[in-house]
This record gives sequence, C-alpha cells and structure tokens, in this order.
Amino acid sequence: MKRICIYFFLISFPLSAESIEYTSQNILKKENYRVMKDIYENLPPAKLPMKYPGEITAMKRISGTQLSKERLFSLQDTKNHFEYDILDYWEKFEEISACRLPLSPNKKAIILRTYYRRFPDEKHRREFFYLCLLNDDYRIIDSMQIYDNSIHVGKSKPPMREEQDFLIAKDDSCIATTHYYYLDTGKETFKTCDIYKLKEKEIFKEEKYISIQTK
Repeated sequence: MKRICIYFFLISFPLSAESIEYTSQNILKKENYRVMKDIYENLPPAKLPMKYPGEITAMKRISGTQLSKERLFSLQDTKNHFEYDILDYWEKFEEISACRLPLSPNKKAIILRTYYRRFPDEKHRREFFYLCLLNDDYRIIDSMQIYDNSIHVGKSKPPMREEQDFLIAKDDSCIATTHYYYLDTGKETFKTCDIYKLKEKEIFKEEKYISIQTK
C-alpha cells in the first residue's frame, strides 16, 4: 500500500506543477488585461483629422513601469514586424505618451509619442510617433513609425535634407510624408508618401513617390 501511495504521488506531482503553472499564467494574463484595458480606456480620444507638426490632440503621459515591453507587446500572437527597432529602443525611451483613435468597436489603435537620446549627455532628443494596432487583450500586435524629427539622407548627391509630417484622417487612414529638399537652394525636389490602412489584425502599407518640378 505504501508503494502504491508513493507511485500515485510521483505521477500526480508533475500534473500538480503544471496546474499551478497554468493557474499562475492565467492570473498574470488577467492582470495584464486589466492593466492594459484601464490604460487604453483612460487615454484621451484623438480629434481627427490630426496633423503633425502642428496642433495635435492632448496626449496622456504613461509610466514606463506600467508599459513594460512584455506587457505591452503581444509578441507571440503577431505575424508582423515592429518597425524601426521600437522593441530595441523601448527601455531607452525617456517619455511615453499616447492617445487612442476613435475607431469602430472591432478595431483598437493608439498613437504613441516617445523621445530618445543616443547618448546621456546629448542635448537634442529624437522625437518619434508610432501608429499601433491592438488586439482584444489591448496589446500591440502591429506598429508603424510615422514620424521622426531627426532623419537624414546620408551622403546624398546633391546634398539634401529631409522633413517628415503625418496626417491621420477620419477614415482610419494615416499618411506619413517625407519631404526632400536641396541643401543649397532649399527647394523641395520630391517626396514619398506612406499610406497606412488599419485592418483588424494588421496595418497595411502603400508607398507612393511624388516628383516635384523645381526651377
């Protein structure tokens, strides 16, 4: 009888351990859901159309401890890539603020605004905006960078500089435009437009090149 009891204990122990682990994961998942839902519902809604640089919707500052990378991003569910190393830079962002887009009930999206310094003593901060699509658990499943105030064209010939802006329209679309200017004359030579469409599980991107006649 003693041997039988020991045998049943040994075979039941792994099952108990798995049950405890499953319960712990389930509790953590519910807690993450509660936190993310609370953050999302307390974000100010964007007033569309919204254009930047320019006057934009007031954005709410969010604590980095609330938005840990593991809590915010649904890495195991997404089939997409997070552009421009948002995951690599996440812990280095100095500020995070956001607003939510007033979409249909089956779609959730937010605009994230962040700042970043390459070096601690660097005077000028880079400013980024990201368009982020959320799943039913209020976690990011896809994101696109729509603004960077410190982009450059490298060793272009002739030398040029770049400027970016974005416009979020009332039809859930976002147009991010990069303008290219000659350094010597200051005239714009061409621009590229990235048009983003928010679907239920993915952000679709379409690129357009627009040449500008200069004299």
